[in-house]
Amino acid sequence: MGMFNEFFSVDRYKNNIIMGHPGHCEISMGDPSTYMVTYDLEFDASQKRGAWLSYKAREGEMTFLNFTPEYGKLKSAVFTAESLPGPRVMEGYSHMLVKPPGDVIQLFKNTVGLGLKQHWGTVYGNIVDKLAYLMKLFELDLNIL
Repeated sequence: MGMFNEFFSVDRYKNNIIMGHPGHCEISMGDPSTYMVTYDLEFDASQKRGAWLSYKAREGEMTFLNFTPEYGKLKSAVFTAESLPGPRVMEGYSHMLVKPPGDVIQLFKNTVGLGLKQHWGTVYGNIVDKLAYLMKLFELDLNIL
């Protein structure tokens, strides 16, 4: 199973990134010790309010995949990072604290330089080789960040 993410915060000093997304996320990604019922924060008091279960992702290696449309075709990019253990680092949204193998500032600059949208599909494990093969079948270039 996977999760939909975006960059929330980049910490250049600790070389890590807080990533996450509002709304319902895949519960199997979460560390059960961090589960929390979160009221829907996207609506004001005049709207009916719902709730979701938010969490911090459990530890382990992850792969992040991005598709961005450009001039009638898709470009794709991928990176890996380690989801770090520990308590929640924010309230309200399902999130993860990740440490990529390289410099986080350069990773962020690369995503901006490529003109990528903010959304990343995320799964546990390193599946870069499988994604490279799939992109070859789709005749898409895969930018490995």
